[in-house]
Amino acid sequence: MEIPDNKELEGIGTALQNAQGLSLLKEAEKRRQEREHTLFLDVPSWDGDLIAEYRVLPKEDLLRLAETAIRRSRNGNRNEAGANDISVIAASCVGLYVKDPETEERVPIEDELGHVGYNRIAHMLGKEDELRSNRDAIRYLMGERTKDGGWTENIMAISIHASAIGKWMRDPSRSGVDLEDLLGEF
Repeated sequence: MEIPDNKELEGIGTALQNAQGLSLLKEAEKRRQEREHTLFLDVPSWDGDLIAEYRVLPKEDLLRLAETAIRRSRNGNRNEAGANDISVIAASCVGLYVKDPETEERVPIEDELGHVGYNRIAHMLGKEDELRSNRDAIRYLMGERTKDGGWTENIMAISIHASAIGKWMRDPSRSGVDLEDLLGEF
């Protein structure tokens, strides 16, 4: 019986590693295709009871948001804290869900027009007089409740929420657009 030399054994080992690597790559590709293409995030201050669904923004929308952010900074508009973060949250929102406490499932909030987002949640909450825009709704929903039944805006919660969306969108496989490259154009 002839004993294979080290080069033959190394060749067999390399071939096995290549086959295993290819197999793992194929499995990873399949998981990538099957993953959700939207992001579900708990809305701050709701203890997991209110969830927002977000989508990757098309390049045109990202460019528009970036241009608006740059205009705000050039004009020194500091009147509206968190405006850029709120713009990202509002533009990428697909809809809102509540968690069913019995099944732990997400249940979409819907009205006669379909899935409700920040743009129509005021009506669902009976707060049309107080919440007149997406911006107002985001500030209210992500704000902290006060002991007297009011609420206080929480810019930090809004910023962290927007940052999570941005981090998720930054994966170029999700959108074909690298946000850092996009913003580097400005």
